[in-house]
Amino acid sequence: MPKGGIVEIIINHGVIIDSLSFKSVCANKEAEYSSNFGGKGGSKTQISIDWPEEYLTSISGTTVKNNNAESYNNAESFVESLTFYTNWHTHGPFGFEKGTHFSLPIENRVIVGFHGRADDYMNAIGVYQNAATSIQGQFMTHKILFLVTKIMSLLVFSLRLTEDWCFGLVI
Repeated sequence: MPKGGIVEIIINHGVIIDSLSFKSVCANKEAEYSSNFGGKGGSKTQISIDWPEEYLTSISGTTVKNNNAESYNNAESFVESLTFYTNWHTHGPFGFEKGTHFSLPIENRVIVGFHGRADDYMNAIGVYQNAATSIQGQFMTHKILFLVTKIMSLLVFSLRLTEDWCFGLVI
């Protein structure tokens, strides 16, 4: 799980979803990068999210049955398309939309992470979520901690101390 908010989604896609990876930041803006989940093919698209003001609220997409399972590590299906929704924007769809539609509508909750299954392509995707009220409280905490970090950085600089600070938000 990320220690802060998701600020970037990197999606590789063509006819189906090849892979996903993520970037998150903690309170002092230190970046954390996920592994690449899936293969290396497809066109690369980066989605930027202006966390903490903007956050993920839902995903939808399509899946397609694998008619040639022996060629693809016995995977039964693939994630064919994905659309990501934030409180401000809709990103996608990425991939083709011919298969079976799925949607994860989430009310009063925020997506804080993802899980799934992948080999050379995405086979399944799910989300981790948290109550919107606890996330909103963490937004305020994030802003306060960021301010404290700036103040402490000034103090550290003026006192010539060299200790690094990182306030991680476990969502």
